[in-house]
Amino acid sequence: MRNRSRDSVGNPVQWMKLKWMRYSKETPDVIQFKYDYDDAFSHPRVTQATRGRPQVPWSNEIDSVYQEPPALSKAKYDDLQYLCNSLAIPPAYHPFYQSLRYDGQMIDRLAEPDILDATDVSTDENN
Repeated sequence: MRNRSRDSVGNPVQWMKLKWMRYSKETPDVIQFKYDYDDAFSHPRVTQATRGRPQVPWSNEIDSVYQEPPALSKAKYDDLQYLCNSLAIPPAYHPFYQSLRYDGQMIDRLAEPDILDATDVSTDENN
C-alpha cells in the first residue's frame, strides 16, 4: 500500500475517525471504509503510477506442500488422546483428534525447553 493519506477522491484519510473497514477477497489491494454507518464506502488510493518496473500482481492461490496431512509421532498422538480423555480438549473436537494419522516409527524431535520444569531441577538438601 503506497498512498495511505488520501482517498480515491483526493480527500485526506482520517484514520482515527473510521467506523467501518471492509476487505474483500476479490479485490485484495482495496481497503474500503466509512466514517459513519450511513455513508457510502470510500477507499484510499492504494497504488500510484511509478517509474521503473511494473508491480507484479499478488496471487491469492497457495500451493499445497503435502498431498495428505503429515503423520504425528505415536507419543504425540497418545498425548493428544490423553488430553481428549481427560476432557482438557472439549468433546466437540474429539473426532478431529481421533482422526489424526500417526506413525509408530517416527521419532519425536522436540526442541529444548525455554525454561526448566520442576522435574529438571535437582534438589539437594545438604547444600
